[in-house]
Amino acid sequence: MWSCLLLFGIFLPYTAQGLESFDPWSSDNKICQPSMKTCSFELHSDSAMTMFYKQLYRVVATEDGILQKYDEPDDKFEPEQIITADGYPKLVYVFNQTLPGPVLHVYQDQKISVRIFNDFSTESLSVHFHGIRQVGTPGSDGVGRVTQLSILPGSSFLHEFTAFDEGTYWYHSHVKSQTSMGLVGAFIVHPKTKPQQTYKEFTVVLQDWQHFYTGEQHQMLVQSGQFYPNDLESLTSSGTIDYYQAVDNSRAAEALVTSILVNGRGQYLDSRNNENSTNSPLERLIVQESDSQYRIRLINGGSTFSLVFSIDEHQLQVIASDGVPFAQPVIADHLIIGLGERYDVLVNITTKSNQSSCKLFV
Repeated sequence: MWSCLLLFGIFLPYTAQGLESFDPWSSDNKICQPSMKTCSFELHSDSAMTMFYKQLYRVVATEDGILQKYDEPDDKFEPEQIITADGYPKLVYVFNQTLPGPVLHVYQDQKISVRIFNDFSTESLSVHFHGIRQVGTPGSDGVGRVTQLSILPGSSFLHEFTAFDEGTYWYHSHVKSQTSMGLVGAFIVHPKTKPQQTYKEFTVVLQDWQHFYTGEQHQMLVQSGQFYPNDLESLTSSGTIDYYQAVDNSRAAEALVTSILVNGRGQYLDSRNNENSTNSPLERLIVQESDSQYRIRLINGGSTFSLVFSIDEHQLQVIASDGVPFAQPVIADHLIIGLGERYDVLVNITTKSNQSSCKLFV
């Protein structure tokens, strides 16, 4: 079984580029304001290549996850514009050319309008807003061929619903292979009135990641009658898929994962083939020294594994789970986050005088 350890960091402001905190009550947020009755968004689903710049295939990284500029003439080239994932070049599916998709911030009791455009050439899809109560709007639940017709290539579908409950939610394709290839994003519902206690916050989407196209995995599953393969070699050499024999004689299949992504970034280490991407960028959360407490919204947007989350030398004050607030915070050293689960935690950022960052573990 693969085991994964990923480090990413909370950094003080004088370090490298990273994710700035979000203030839901700032007037700088132009897309959706608390005073609006309706908030509208557009999501375009399409394919992309990791480690390539703007689909021009002229800036590419193949050695240890290092981005190398070759003959790209654009002087405004920025590495931040590249979907890196874990540093391995592969086909991914994305919303609005970002991995994960854009965070949609809305406010309680607003009418939400989201138009999904299917820009794929051959695949249909539908998009589910995970955890959102579709009261009176079952047609916007996003279950293809159940609550709606699947969105065909070149077509679009309009989701219209009310954001009744504040909390941390997410949206994803309702086609399993598309979700595992990147079609996920965060959907955050803030309270309709500014609470007495407010926090700057980060949204963190976690994904288990693999290098095979999951359509191939699915075909292996169907033809073998077992679960996910350990690798292609195990299937082609013996004609079966590896599995573990549990103590009760049941069979526990090996699930395939090569890395964990944090907001679309990670690194992988393949000891069998002596490959790694230790130079691929990791996510950074930028904090200010004057702001000692932050809210982190954690989402397991993966497809296979529960994940364990912790912050080095910091406790987590868990204040909500799956959009439901706790009566009192629960103090924890780490969290086990199942598939689709969300946790909201408060973190008191502390660093030593000679320390500019602290590590987060998944």
